[in-house]
Amino acid sequence: MLLTNRRRFAAAAIAAVAFSVFMPCSLTAAISYVQGNYSCPQSPQTSMAVTYTKAQVAGDLNVVVIGWNDATATIASVTDTAGNQYLRAGNPTIRTGNPAISQSIYYAKNIASAAASANAVTVAFSVAAAFPDIRILEYAGLDLANPLDVFVGSTGNSSTTSSAAVTTTNANDLLVAGNTIETFTTGAGTGFTSRLITNPDSDIAEDRTTTTTGSYSATASLGGTGAWALAKLVKQAVRRPRPADLLPGIRGRGQDAAGLGYLSGHAAVAVALVQRITTVQAKRATALERMPLTAAVLWRRDEYTMGHHGHKWTRSSSTS
Repeated sequence: MLLTNRRRFAAAAIAAVAFSVFMPCSLTAAISYVQGNYSCPQSPQTSMAVTYTKAQVAGDLNVVVIGWNDATATIASVTDTAGNQYLRAGNPTIRTGNPAISQSIYYAKNIASAAASANAVTVAFSVAAAFPDIRILEYAGLDLANPLDVFVGSTGNSSTTSSAAVTTTNANDLLVAGNTIETFTTGAGTGFTSRLITNPDSDIAEDRTTTTTGSYSATASLGGTGAWALAKLVKQAVRRPRPADLLPGIRGRGQDAAGLGYLSGHAAVAVALVQRITTVQAKRATALERMPLTAAVLWRRDEYTMGHHGHKWTRSSSTS
């Protein structure tokens, strides 16, 4: 998170979790959000551009949140069509290991005016960056000369992304935060307003204003549960008649012959894995990579619908 004095701003970045916040301070006019846009191509990129679709007002502040899914690529430059100068707010927030995630926040103060769709921000990487996710925002009412107060960033692995706390030096500040994650963002943190959640990456850009100096942090809630936990939920939710109730003359060995049964463990895991890949990992997996899991569920469709897995069933006969 980064903060600025005299109505400045703070920014936060969370990447899988990396989260950074930076705060700029404002001058005399009320701080206000003007517009935002994003781009998140699903292939490695060495350079990409995102356009401000509305007209830009001279003196406003541009904020650029840049996330990508590796710890190798670095940002070579951030420029725009209008010729504004971009500065990095704090050091990059980097998570090494697996998954590796990086995020940086840049800003341009006292920007030049530009007509609608006339100004595009271009981010160039040192090498092709994996799954880059770029969010651009414009704010009014910030300090023209020295908008940055402070910055903080953190990484982690939990159900909530958090930037860690930072202390402001100015009462009227703007906190701007963004995350880069591996699951999906469900919404802005307490006190924050969501401005952008990218699709399909599900990375957020959020903000809030302050009226007093103090300690602040940015958070954002994440969704996505592991396949095994999902499997337990699936098993409890999907209860259907046993084969004995569906097919005449069928009884189970050592099991209740009738009544409701549970979805088998293997089938439940397969269903849960596909659910995870489609709702959480779709932004990362290709259609080819999703095929094995989809095939697994189709192959187990008999278990899903009949629930016979794990039990031995025999056909009974009667004599008179």
